[in-house]
Amino acid sequence: MATPSTEARRLATAGLALVLAAVLFVATNVFAFQALKGARLDLTDRGTYTLSPATGAVLAMIGEPITLRLYYSERLGAELPGLAAFAARVRELLREYESAAAGGIVLEIHDPRPFTDDEDRAVGYGLAGVPVEAGGEPAYFGLVGTNSVDDEEVIAFFQPDRDAELEYELTRTILALATPIKARIGLLSGLPLAGGMAPGQGPGAMLRPFAAYVRLTELFDVRAIRPDAAAIDEDIDALMVVHPRDLPAATAYAVDQYLMAGGAAIVFVDPLSEAEARRRPPQELFAPSHSGLDGFADSWGVSLLPDVVVGDARAAARVNVAAAGRYDTVDYLSWLRFDTDNLDRRDRITARLDRLNLASAGVLEPIDGATTALTPLIWSSPESMLIDADAVRINPDPRRLLADFRPGGESLTIAARLTGPAASAFP
Repeated sequence: MATPSTEARRLATAGLALVLAAVLFVATNVFAFQALKGARLDLTDRGTYTLSPATGAVLAMIGEPITLRLYYSERLGAELPGLAAFAARVRELLREYESAAAGGIVLEIHDPRPFTDDEDRAVGYGLAGVPVEAGGEPAYFGLVGTNSVDDEEVIAFFQPDRDAELEYELTRTILALATPIKARIGLLSGLPLAGGMAPGQGPGAMLRPFAAYVRLTELFDVRAIRPDAAAIDEDIDALMVVHPRDLPAATAYAVDQYLMAGGAAIVFVDPLSEAEARRRPPQELFAPSHSGLDGFADSWGVSLLPDVVVGDARAAARVNVAAAGRYDTVDYLSWLRFDTDNLDRRDRITARLDRLNLASAGVLEPIDGATTALTPLIWSSPESMLIDADAVRINPDPRRLLADFRPGGESLTIAARLTGPAASAFP
């Protein structure tokens, strides 16, 4: 969020905020949006060889040429026809990158035959060798990227079952080489996104990092901000606030001043955090697990409705519920599976998303008299209603929720972009 006097800095960080939001919203389909680029035509049904706008933005950042070396053992395709088809897709997509980069990418394709210099280089780069038959010589299917200062990025082996992430992995590799100095993200979180010790679960028990956090660290220099921090460093390029609970006044003031100085931020709040509830020790089962915009709602012009979650009959996930010794499949109203009908396809943040799975999502509403503008990015269907958070907090009954369901006939805003001038929460 930026004030008019800091428009220049806001524009400078807009691209960063876009990439950050895309990474957090979805891991597997982040580059699926179709968009024609260049003079080459893609006539496949799903735009298999069409690069996304986000990839185009990354290619435009290339200064000195980047060399991409594809190491593919042709005998892999001879033995595994399915892999040969995937290898053809990888080659064609790389050629699209080379064409769209207009000289910014140099593509080399090598067949690392046994006992050749190409094989020695593939091994030296750390590519994974896979034997085609038992006891046979290893074969290779990986990528090595280098830039003018000899930085290296390696994809050890292309896995066909991760085809949906292919463009993401290639663009991430190029971005790392085009911008060796990663942008700095300040992370202020009430959740253990980075993992760590599991409180109350015995010595040595550890929590795994969130998948979104792992993705974030691949692209950015992520710097943790202490929950009692009294200032946000000026060299932070963007601020991410996740599930803030009981922020000290000094920390809230630091966030406020960072935004008033033109900083960019993405904020996640939750009326009922199932992620927090699953990771707390048994003795804290009934402790609060909500966060909100306390102290910022009036100045930002937006509020998170307290103690309620969205129930949507059209988007409800199907779950198995035990009944009389058997399991029935029932719509669980507070677990939502949204598709493109629930996303703003015109906004660059959500345009390329195809599906989102949400649990116990909250509702955002603009505040009367706000100086900011709230633009919905994700919304429920008209067949939705507000559900008391206590009804889904502990041992929820999907059948009871269905019996009590009364659709309100209007869509509810779940995520939004906030723009325009905002006042300080600490005038």
